[in-house]
Amino acid sequence: DAGNYTLKNGTVTSQAEITKKELDVSATGQDKVYDSNRNASVILDGIDKEAGDDLNIDSSAMFDTKNAGKNKIVTTALSLSGGDAGNYTLKNGTVTSQAEITKKELDVSAAGQDKVYDSTINASVTLGGDSELSGDNLIIAGVGTFADKNAGTGKTVTTALSLSGGDAGNYTLKNGTVISLAEITKKVLDVSATGQDKVYDSNRNASVILDGIDKEAGDDLNIDSSAMFDTKNAGKNKTVTTALSLEGDDAGNYILKASSVESKASITPAELTIKIEDHELTADSIPYDGGNGYAISGFAPGEGVGVLEGELRYIGHSQGATLPGSYSIGAEGLSSTNYTLNYEEGELRLARPAVSDTATAQQVAAGSVTPDTGGTGTLSVASELSTKAPEEFELENTEAGHSTNDEEQESAESEGSVQCSDSGEDNGSGQSDCDVTGSH
Repeated sequence: DAGNYTLKNGTVTSQAEITKKELDVSATGQDKVYDSNRNASVILDGIDKEAGDDLNIDSSAMFDTKNAGKNKIVTTALSLSGGDAGNYTLKNGTVTSQAEITKKELDVSAAGQDKVYDSTINASVTLGGDSELSGDNLIIAGVGTFADKNAGTGKTVTTALSLSGGDAGNYTLKNGTVISLAEITKKVLDVSATGQDKVYDSNRNASVILDGIDKEAGDDLNIDSSAMFDTKNAGKNKTVTTALSLEGDDAGNYILKASSVESKASITPAELTIKIEDHELTADSIPYDGGNGYAISGFAPGEGVGVLEGELRYIGHSQGATLPGSYSIGAEGLSSTNYTLNYEEGELRLARPAVSDTATAQQVAAGSVTPDTGGTGTLSVASELSTKAPEEFELENTEAGHSTNDEEQESAESEGSVQCSDSGEDNGSGQSDCDVTGSH
């Protein structure tokens, strides 16, 4: 029946309210890996905007702390933007949820470093790979150890890693232990050998004092040495060559800087004692010449008189002596580079010849001597010498090594002398013939 009606006013006006559409938006916090800040990611839900509307729901989400942990509070602040934002309102401007911050995993590497043998298994390592985030208080440490202490190449180094510091709880290690290879090189010993002086002993063997044996405490290591002089002969500043070698259970961990070293030392001549033998004879008219032999002591092993140069000659007051008395027998003439020669004088003792009764009678008959009645061999001088006492013809030792006083001998020769000659023939009394001659 609409055709039966008409409107007074086709359009009329009035007032009413369009209320903003309330949006009940929720925010679900998302788990994350520790990144040293509180920023959180969320997923929004409940954005019931009208189709075609220009509306954005802005959110700013934060964890309660930056540290890693489970069920951490995420607070999300919400806001609206866009051309239709004025037609909407948020039921809650801030919403909360929970999420987890997991520890940051660090993939740390450790490269073992070569070292010189030091008798320990300790190894130095260089760490690489991941590190802490900027501003964090984190210390990544590695303790490396070799498989054993001994020198060698391609040795396994095991490194135990650890974390410390205020932010250590926010990190984790991919591997707590890492393996690498390194070398332990042998320790070089710069050993010196100081040659020691010695007395000549007919061989080249030398004694030395070693220095620079810088072995590690507790190691089984010996430095063996064999030292030789350049020649066996005596001399100053002679070259001593020392051959060195290593022995002991730990010898394989060391190497010598030089297997042969040189130094200087002296071989001083050895002392030889040449002892001149004593000689006892009965005085005769034949001047004494030579000696009674000698003995040499002090030769080095394997050597004898053949190493001496020259020819021994007898010297001293004994040479040419004829009168009774004591005389020194010296010697000279021998020499040697390797020996110092010490001569020990011998003693020549010329005994006064005994005068037999028969000889006395002959001398008395000649008018030269008068025997004493005891037949003791004491002579008294006849004729113009008869005023001299018998003892005035005795020669006394007034000089070391010479038993005859030269002035008395000259006086005896000018005023009267006793000369005894041993003819080597027995005169029937077992005595030697002696002649006494006065001055004219």
